[in-house]
Amino acid sequence: MIRFLSVQNFSVIEDIEIEFSDGLNIFTGETGAGKTVIINAVKILVGEKLSKTFFRDETKPIKIQGIFSIKREVIGEDLLSEFEIDDEVIIRREFDLQGKNRILVNGNVATQKQLQTLTQNFLDIHGQHEHQLLLNPKNHLSFVDMLIDHKFKMDYLEKYRRYKQIENDIKRLTENIQEMEREREYLKFHIEEIESLKVDPEKDKELESRISVLTNIDKIKNALTRSLNCLSGDEINIENLFTVVSKEISSIVKYSDELKAIGDKVDSIFYEIQDIAGTIEGMIEKYELDESEMNTLIDRKDKIDRVCKKYNKKMEELPDYLSEIKRRLEDIDLRDERIEKLTKELSLLKEELETLRGNLNNERRKLSNLLEEKITKILKELELKNAVFEIKIEDLKQFDEKGGVDLEFFISTNIGFEPGPLSKIASGGEISRVMLALKEAFAEVDIVDTLIFDEIDTGISGITAKKVAEKLKKISESKQVIVITHLPVVAAMGDKHFHLTKIDEGSKTKTTIRSLDEEERKYVLASMIAGEITENSLKQAEELLKR
Repeated sequence: MIRFLSVQNFSVIEDIEIEFSDGLNIFTGETGAGKTVIINAVKILVGEKLSKTFFRDETKPIKIQGIFSIKREVIGEDLLSEFEIDDEVIIRREFDLQGKNRILVNGNVATQKQLQTLTQNFLDIHGQHEHQLLLNPKNHLSFVDMLIDHKFKMDYLEKYRRYKQIENDIKRLTENIQEMEREREYLKFHIEEIESLKVDPEKDKELESRISVLTNIDKIKNALTRSLNCLSGDEINIENLFTVVSKEISSIVKYSDELKAIGDKVDSIFYEIQDIAGTIEGMIEKYELDESEMNTLIDRKDKIDRVCKKYNKKMEELPDYLSEIKRRLEDIDLRDERIEKLTKELSLLKEELETLRGNLNNERRKLSNLLEEKITKILKELELKNAVFEIKIEDLKQFDEKGGVDLEFFISTNIGFEPGPLSKIASGGEISRVMLALKEAFAEVDIVDTLIFDEIDTGISGITAKKVAEKLKKISESKQVIVITHLPVVAAMGDKHFHLTKIDEGSKTKTTIRSLDEEERKYVLASMIAGEITENSLKQAEELLKR
């Protein structure tokens, strides 16, 4: 749950700090005081994009920081480790007008995607947009699936995905037979062409080197012969000269260690020269031009180069490519056998899927019956006395990602009227209460600890407002609840009450926020009741607080 929020240079907010409590946190204030701005700040804190219109002073950065206490199980192990998370997460976001966006999680730099993944189960924000989600029938199935054992859906989806894969494989194998025959001939030609080369990457990579030697044989032999003459063949050669050097140095080595060391080096070099001369002499005999070998090697290299260029492969990749196209040819050759095998597997899968689909949708029906009763009961508690809530499930008798059903919420709020689609029947005030009923119904399985309601009490008053207030209070016994409200009966239920005030400073409006004590709450509630503070409105405020 959110423990602390700091916002700077954001819309009407210059600099505020809020310390939230457990239970029910209430935000009140006149229109335009910045209540919804705080919700926007929280949305941005947990990963939404920032609009440039939010900059209060364009010369300063926007800074938003929040501290959350969390359950480790709502965060993936990789994020727990990367951001050094125990049971608290500190998130800081900074923006400037040039578009720089800095995100820190427990002091570590994070991306926006990481932030969104990290915080996806931190809180739920319910406002006009969320009401639209509830009104869209496409989302209703996901509401119900939140409550069923996930194993039913996972088992079905695992088999369904295999079913679709086999269907696609059979389709691929059976359509465009002429094209597959063309591919067969094409692959056979490729295989014959590559196999005829008998490419051996280890041996054939030496081709270029051997060809280079053979084409430069005269140059190599001449250079080696001249080198051998210099070393030992000419009348004056290095070997003879070093013999003289060795003899002279050997005559004086007995006079000092330093001279002996020189003598040892001279001897070592002398033996090395003799060894080099012997090696070169052997190489001269070895390097003979074999035009037949050269032509054979050049021809082989040209063939390998042409094939590599033709198939856009490196020479060392040809064996793997050959294996790949052999497998493709084998798939084609075994097509009929494979089609028969896949068809049998598809038939067995179809039987399994039908059973799994039935199990999944039976669970949905059982759960829907319980939800219908539970939500209808909660709606009656919320002063929709004649409400009937139904969940219609239509069996499409097909396999798809949803389990082959359409599911939609229906409601009737008046006696004598059949339930109709929620999107067409419910008014704004009714939609707020349906959302509240759903949140209570799903509270047991909902892993989100913080619920934020942005003016959920719009369009209600009197006893209905009181019932909504009581329902919010009940939910806050197991969740942290944050509510923006204009209704004194809702505000009076709060465990902590924040009041926002507009202050006009020259050309700009600034918002301040106070955490109210009991006496201050009484005066704020009195003002909300009557639009001004009177003796009568103060008495009513006292009554609300006592209740």
